[in-house]
Amino acid sequence: MKPLQLGLTIVAAVLIFANPSSADKKPRPAQKVDGQYLAKTYNGNSWKWRQGYAFFGGGGVFKAVWEDRGYAEGKWYATHSGNVCYEAHWTSNKGEKDSKVCWPHVSDTNGFVWQRSGPDSNEWYRLRPETRFERGFVFKRSFNRIKRGLGG
Repeated sequence: MKPLQLGLTIVAAVLIFANPSSADKKPRPAQKVDGQYLAKTYNGNSWKWRQGYAFFGGGGVFKAVWEDRGYAEGKWYATHSGNVCYEAHWTSNKGEKDSKVCWPHVSDTNGFVWQRSGPDSNEWYRLRPETRFERGFVFKRSFNRIKRGLGG
């Protein structure tokens, strides 16, 4: 695996782990979550990862940073089938790569929303926006600094 691919794989892994202490199997019975609910939940918020941030801006604007090593710009969207996805172009000092990541969401019988940790994972995490998201583009300075540093 090339260094950029490895780095982007790590970014995707960091991004998908919402709260390792609450990993579980898919709730049964599970119902798909309305895309409008997901769009409203993510819109305008920054999601703190262990090693970076993602911003889900208005109009589908997606921006992310991973440590001081790279940044991404692209779009995000919520689907009628309960997915939140981003399609972005990542840039780092190792190179560039396009990436698409989607997280399925379901609700359980108590109305709690769960997010799968990744497309190929069987682990699900309860989505807790109040502890996971921060309102606004909270890492804008860092994003601009990293982007400038990489010639963007």
